[in-house]
Amino acid sequence: MTRRWTPAQRMPAEWEPHAATWLAWPHNPDTWPGCMDFADSEFRTLVETIATFEPVKVLVNDAEHARRVAAQLKGPARAHPIELLEVPTDDAWMRDIGPTFVEDPRGCLLAIDWTFNSWGGKYPPWELDDATASRVAELAGVPSQRVKLVVEGGALEVDGQGTLLATRPSLLCETRNPGIDEARMERQLSELLGVSRVVWLDGGIEGDDTDGHIDDIARFVGPTRVVCAVEHDLRDPNHAVLAAC
Repeated sequence: MTRRWTPAQRMPAEWEPHAATWLAWPHNPDTWPGCMDFADSEFRTLVETIATFEPVKVLVNDAEHARRVAAQLKGPARAHPIELLEVPTDDAWMRDIGPTFVEDPRGCLLAIDWTFNSWGGKYPPWELDDATASRVAELAGVPSQRVKLVVEGGALEVDGQGTLLATRPSLLCETRNPGIDEARMERQLSELLGVSRVVWLDGGIEGDDTDGHIDDIARFVGPTRVVCAVEHDLRDPNHAVLAAC
């Protein structure tokens, strides 16, 4: 189901009420070399903890993967359901590959299906991950719009009241959005997310494969409050970068 709309939607802040949390269960041994069992254990804790507060939707690759995950989630009854959904993915980074849900003026949900190219083409293949957002929107019963911009969810941080935090390297780099300058990016983000102000930062932490996602550096925790990462060791390569932010 696809729908186009005028720039009258708003991306809510992360702390606002939502119907469920969507996750993808780990399965790629290249991402979790020698520690897949540990990843399973950590995700079990994560999923079961979230389920004490709200429903959880978990993507699994196929029926066999679903059986393996379901066996790990057997345990005491939870306050909210955990649903396993067969949606094959290349990896488990749901924050980056999933849709961005926004609200229209009536409070109805819309899903932005960004183009995903594995953080600038770093880790092929990524075709399954790129198809994940539209499939999630379909399963959620939410209309979606495919967008040509290459954007990952971790590159966006909003306060729900018109301000967006972002880094230039993760949105304006040539491996993602060649030829798109800052002004054009701001216009498109304003239209799609309902933001009126973009606060740009210039860098990310050392060794960040995402080229500086904002969610590694600064997060809104309230409409007027931002928590920022800091490195006090002057010898650490992240000190100058984080101090500049």
